[in-house]
Amino acid sequence: MDDKDKKIEYEDAEQYKGGSEAPTIKEVSMKLFQKAMIEGSKEMIGAGVDKRLINGEVVEFIRPNQREVFINSVEMAFIPLKPKAEGCKKEKIKEMFKNFDKEKKEIIDKYSKDMGNLNEKYKQTLSNQNSESHNQSVSDFNREIDNLKIDFEWKQVSISKGLLKAISYLLDELKYFEESGGVSGS
Repeated sequence: MDDKDKKIEYEDAEQYKGGSEAPTIKEVSMKLFQKAMIEGSKEMIGAGVDKRLINGEVVEFIRPNQREVFINSVEMAFIPLKPKAEGCKKEKIKEMFKNFDKEKKEIIDKYSKDMGNLNEKYKQTLSNQNSESHNQSVSDFNREIDNLKIDFEWKQVSISKGLLKAISYLLDELKYFEESGGVSGS
C-alpha cells in the first residue's frame, strides 16, 4: 500500500448521515428562509456580463439576474411550508398566501396578454415594410420585449416580498423563531 493510500480515510456510506441526522423540515425551512432574506437584500440587477481587472488582465464573468434569483429563492422557501400554510388557523396568514396566488396569476395573465398583443402588432408591421424600416422595427420590438420582461420581473419581486413576509408570519406562528422571540411582537 502506497503512503498516499494510508492517509485516505474511508467512510461506510450506510453509516453516513443516518436517519437521526437527517435535517428536519424546520431546519430546511429556516435555511431556505435565510437564503431568501439574503438574496432579497442584494441589489436587484438584471443579468449581464461584468468586466474586472484582475492581475492586470480584463476578465469577463456572467452576472446572474438577481431579480430571478430572489423570486426563485422565495418560492423555494415556501415549498416545504405549503402544507403548514394550508393548515394554518390564522386567517391573516392564510389571506396573505391567497393574495400571493391571486396576484401571481394576475401578473402572469397580463404579461402573456401584453406579449401576445406586442407580437401581433409587430407581425403586421414587419410584413409591410422595406428592409431599412424593417430593421428599425425589429429593434423597437426587441426593446419593447425587454421592457415587458423587466416590468414583469419587478412585479414578481414585489409579490415575492409579500410572500416572504407571509412566510415570516407563518414561521413565527409555527414557533420556528426560537431565539428571537418572534416577528409579530407577541
